[in-house]
Amino acid sequence: MVPATMTNIPAKMAEAPTYTNLGVIADPAGFSATCQDIFNAGSIDLRIMWSPCNGYDLDQVPAQFHPTILKAVDIHQAEYGQRNRTCYVHFNQGLLAPQETFRISQLHFDAYPEIYPDTDYKNNDVFIVSDNLPTQFSLQTYKMPERIYETDMVLNLRIIEHLEQQVDEARMVTPAPYDLVRCDSFTVHRAQIPQTETRRTFFMVRFL
Repeated sequence: MVPATMTNIPAKMAEAPTYTNLGVIADPAGFSATCQDIFNAGSIDLRIMWSPCNGYDLDQVPAQFHPTILKAVDIHQAEYGQRNRTCYVHFNQGLLAPQETFRISQLHFDAYPEIYPDTDYKNNDVFIVSDNLPTQFSLQTYKMPERIYETDMVLNLRIIEHLEQQVDEARMVTPAPYDLVRCDSFTVHRAQIPQTETRRTFFMVRFL
């Protein structure tokens, strides 16, 4: 029996994926405003702590993202209550050259298992939005092998290979720019590839 703290990847990938489009965020123009501290600065990843008196401390997060993260907090807490003392935010802003992406471009899920088929990677409640080239989501199930014997980076490359072999393009969904999507760590998705130089702002928050 798989311990409650573990996720069986083949079983999880055989389930309908977690995906909800929550609609357009507040103040799209503000979300996309140039922030000199982060523009073309690469991927920024922050751990945000919660306290009973002040809630999540957003001082490290550019103010233009506060409405989006607070909406995610409200939705998350309405379902789960205040069980998560930590969340992680990830954001990029800048110019993408043709064929370039901020993060991984291949079809993948965000969980990073080091062993297979059972992983102790915690399944996060995830919220994603971008103003251009929105992330594309795969709304299908996947038949994953019972065993993959590689570990760590090679294991994840093998998982990507299995996803790429099975993807049904008709089940790929592309949200509109500024739409906030709720998913989880095992929702399969991929980046859109720019064909010309493209300005993009990307924001993600994960609750552990």
